[in-house]
Amino acid sequence: MTRDNEFIKNVVNFFRFEQLPKVMQNIRLLIILLSTFTVGLLSCVTKCEQTIYYNARIAVYESLSNIRNTVEFLPPQTITRVDQMAENSQAYFLLEKNKGVHIVRKTSSSALTKSGFIRADLCFEIANVGEYLVLFQANDVVTLDVKNSNTIQVVSRLENIINKSYVRNDSFVVGYDTAEVVRVIQDANCGNEYLNISEIETNEFNSFPHAAASSLNSELYICDNRNLIVVSADSMTGLLSFRSNQSIAFTPLENPHIAQNANTIIVGKANSSLIPFSIASNPLSPVRSSFSVPGVFSCGKFYVINNHLFFPDFVENFDRNRCFPNGSMTIRNINGGGVFVNLAPQFAESRHLSNEGNVALLSDGNAGFFLLNVATPQFFNLSTDVLGSFSQVHASIALMSSGRALIWGNDGLFLFDVSDPTNIIQLEKVE
Repeated sequence: MTRDNEFIKNVVNFFRFEQLPKVMQNIRLLIILLSTFTVGLLSCVTKCEQTIYYNARIAVYESLSNIRNTVEFLPPQTITRVDQMAENSQAYFLLEKNKGVHIVRKTSSSALTKSGFIRADLCFEIANVGEYLVLFQANDVVTLDVKNSNTIQVVSRLENIINKSYVRNDSFVVGYDTAEVVRVIQDANCGNEYLNISEIETNEFNSFPHAAASSLNSELYICDNRNLIVVSADSMTGLLSFRSNQSIAFTPLENPHIAQNANTIIVGKANSSLIPFSIASNPLSPVRSSFSVPGVFSCGKFYVINNHLFFPDFVENFDRNRCFPNGSMTIRNINGGGVFVNLAPQFAESRHLSNEGNVALLSDGNAGFFLLNVATPQFFNLSTDVLGSFSQVHASIALMSSGRALIWGNDGLFLFDVSDPTNIIQLEKVE
């Protein structure tokens, strides 16, 4: 208030009593009072407050060390869901997303037995390199030695490789809660503008952590919601090495998929434009193509077979504004060329594809599964290219190799001999 006092003092000195008549003295007093009042207004600003109540999506965090320490070998567990399958020469590995991996040993070419369960909280995806099992857990990539049927060993772990945007102070997003939030907004100008709730940034994240992966030789290609990451895994030792990382989206894509052949990686979501990357010249550093591949009206995954993209259209939880599963399957050239849509009554749910060479197995839900000739996808025809089918089990997902098919569905886990598509034989139900 020093300047304010100085101002008043100057006014008083200017209108000194002894220099003014009576009337002017009264005017002088009025001016002094007005000046004092004005200075008071200038030196004090009234602040307004706006209190807002709203529900916000609040991230729930878990310590990364706690998540990493969940990796352990346990006795066989009841299989309630299978999200992905992988295998090596000794066993099949069935991922139950976010929980862990069921190990099913190959006791013979026609018999299997459950031998254990690998607990791994927040495991989003699995792969195999040589005899090693690879886990994509939280924001890490991990290789496990699974040769011993009674135990596992962590061989290598690359930390903070994927899902980096979900990490905060050595903790990781494990879910979201809804909570009422109260915010007091200061409006220094006392204006009539009020903050709109839609303008409030309630949370940094709008999606869940995610990882999808494919492998070629010793290279692992991983996409999370924002990036394409390349990691090398030594098939002899299981040791991991980081190679490259590049952005695929400015905002999260929400569970993109990845598929590839020897020359091209495709990343994205089936119902939006897909992003091709070339790995022909340098598998360790994919080069983004100048064009994109149009998506289809599907929320399912996609698969690359013989330079073509296959889009089965079934997904359990779907947005009717973006897709409507009706048993169709779309085939599109990997370069975005011709489209062939098959809306045949043979396909009930069109869930998942697994292929061995030119034969693909389509898991079709309540309709069982089909074996398809995919040698020339551009000429695919249901009347001639359905090689065989089996309708006595529900089929959600399958893995086909060496003339055998492991099938999971609502009826359980089954092993089939599919070496002759015209004579499909059920070998065993795995209990």
